[in-house]
Amino acid sequence: MAAMFAVFACLTGATTAVTTTSSSSDKEVEKPAIRRGTSWFHRPVGATPQAQWSYATNLYHTGHPIKAGRALQAIVYAWPDTTNAMLAQLEYGRILMKRRKFESAIEEYTYILERYPDFLNDSADLTEEVWRNLYVAATNNDAEATYETALKYIPARWTGTPDLRLRLAWTIEDDADYAGAGMEYLKVQSRYPETPQAEIAAFAACRCSVNGCFDDTPRDEDNFKAAYEMVVKFIDQYPDSTNRVSAVAMLERVKREVESVAISDAAI
Repeated sequence: MAAMFAVFACLTGATTAVTTTSSSSDKEVEKPAIRRGTSWFHRPVGATPQAQWSYATNLYHTGHPIKAGRALQAIVYAWPDTTNAMLAQLEYGRILMKRRKFESAIEEYTYILERYPDFLNDSADLTEEVWRNLYVAATNNDAEATYETALKYIPARWTGTPDLRLRLAWTIEDDADYAGAGMEYLKVQSRYPETPQAEIAAFAACRCSVNGCFDDTPRDEDNFKAAYEMVVKFIDQYPDSTNRVSAVAMLERVKREVESVAISDAAI
């Protein structure tokens, strides 16, 4: 935090315009409305971005992080098309993270990614920080919509993306949407086959397939057979998996059900 305040302190009195012609992510995103204006809530105390930054710094270091955040937001609203505004927005996100206001932090970091992509493209370190904080905020908020937002802005190639997609699948499975969760698990396995998440996702996809049979199509013999084949494939593909015992138990459960359905249908 102190380092960022120091960076801003080194800026000259002139404001530097920021353009938004490209994106720091590999996905197309809609540009947000520019935060602009000097309402009572966002009216700066300082006459310049530097003076306002000094005011925010003092508030933060004297134990007033909420007021410091408002002071930083005043920079964003009063001087929106400047590097100063981007730095203030970034610092505000950091304050929210320290206060564990993760849902709000997600909104602020997505604004940075949408509004100031060119600035981030010129700084790999700041871009990595924004992605990582967005990842941390998403995993702490732990909601389907949150993960979807993070995945919209964080590139597929980033190191934390497989875990984000896996967590998204977990939340979908928790809602008993086994078909939807299974599709997400298979995306993890196919897109990131060399990661630890691939094996976890493969087993979870089997679990969704089996649970979907019992909950959604309890008398569909073909679906049970497809689930059985999926579990067999998992065991063959990951013979040393810690989930092997559970997978074998799944096979027995499905086998018993298929036999029961066949006997019941024969009796009819």
